[in-house]
Amino acid sequence: MKLKIRFPAILWPFGKQQKSNKNTGNEVFESNTIPHPYAGAYMLGVIILVMLALLLFWQPACNAQARQQQGLKIGDQVPDVLISKLINYPTKSAKLSDFKGKLLILDFWATSCGACISSMPRLDSLQQQFKDRIVILPVTYEKAEKILAFQQSNKFLRGLKFPSVVEDTVLQKIFPHRMLPHDVWVDEQGKVIAFTEAWQITAETISKQLNGTKMTGVMKVDAMDYNSRTPLLVNHNGGNDSVFRYRSIITGYLKGLPSESSLKKDTLHQFIRIKSTNGNPRRLYTLAFKELQFLEKDQIINRAADHLAFDPTAVDSNMTSHFYCYELDLPGTSVLLARESIHQDLDRFFQVRTTMVEKDTMALILSPLSAINPVEEPATDIQISLDIKTTKIANLSPAAFIEWLKGSNSQLLLIDDSGKHFHISAAFQKAKIPLSEMNQTLKRSGVYLAYKKIKRKQFLIVPLPAEYNRPEPLTY
Repeated sequence: MKLKIRFPAILWPFGKQQKSNKNTGNEVFESNTIPHPYAGAYMLGVIILVMLALLLFWQPACNAQARQQQGLKIGDQVPDVLISKLINYPTKSAKLSDFKGKLLILDFWATSCGACISSMPRLDSLQQQFKDRIVILPVTYEKAEKILAFQQSNKFLRGLKFPSVVEDTVLQKIFPHRMLPHDVWVDEQGKVIAFTEAWQITAETISKQLNGTKMTGVMKVDAMDYNSRTPLLVNHNGGNDSVFRYRSIITGYLKGLPSESSLKKDTLHQFIRIKSTNGNPRRLYTLAFKELQFLEKDQIINRAADHLAFDPTAVDSNMTSHFYCYELDLPGTSVLLARESIHQDLDRFFQVRTTMVEKDTMALILSPLSAINPVEEPATDIQISLDIKTTKIANLSPAAFIEWLKGSNSQLLLIDDSGKHFHISAAFQKAKIPLSEMNQTLKRSGVYLAYKKIKRKQFLIVPLPAEYNRPEPLTY
């Protein structure tokens, strides 16, 4: 029986040969035949077939190599790699296939990992309990000499004679990880069934696996792209910014953002968000001390920080250098706790100690003669006239009257406590009037001035105690 194979036309190599040309003798080399018109297509087809064959041959090997580079996953078959260095084992080397038929737990550890070391006696006891049904095999990249010496000196490992892989360079590539301990469970058929931490290796979990119960619970997954030298969650380092439970952020001036403050209380999700953008330190501290916004300039006693930064009336060519953005996201709904957190955050950032205090102060206070306001007369234009002998005022509100007094008594604390529903008009015969005479004139407007001792709030800013500025090495 003849076997016929039909190729597509583009791969068909043969056709009728053209008759050869006669040799004229003038050509050094001359083809005896005219090239077939499909010869180029034939060669292209051969190349394609060869490449397909090579791809089919290499694909399984490439896939296996890629799996090893990326790390094996649950359900993958473990390759039969050679473990070249073992201690406390009958042979100096072994293959992973030597442990087939047993539950194999690879326990990656290091002498710098306290949790790894403290779990070793418990793992050794589990090995003794389940005997030859399981193999708990510690794996480390460290030198054999160091491990043997460490086993003799460490109180947890002294007396334990379990086998261990040392100077490993192979298994850590198959099972990449960042955190120790890292435990890989391989079933009796050589398939990966779990990635856990050492505390998850118990008699219960081992028994369930040996009895055919599928491994359950939270599997260990290391963030392989995590960089411990860069800030957490920035550029998704360790996760995205939706996972945080609490945070406070302070930045410098952010161009394009408004200068504003806001408070959001979410009772459904139980959190508070307080934010202030492009504000000076005084405005930021107002988030912690509400009364700060009403204080006069002389009520802010600054003994530590940059005076310009805390003075809202100051003018600087580069005021944005004193502007900041702040945000606090706090669990719960306690505004009091939020204000305390803001206070602590800002003190830490500006490296000061701040507090709101009350101080006994003498003040000249404008008060009403009775609880009933005087009858208000129709207001006309405000007038203040001064000459050598006479000072006249007309239709000044109590607040304006106090401001007028401050002009000639800048060192005196003057407070309006009279109300704002009437006007004051008076004529004084001298530029400087005794208080008793001034009150005689003010009586007609239903007010009087008197000295009183009052409790006056002050916002105090002091430097950090000396011990906070003492250099010391960072240890942990």
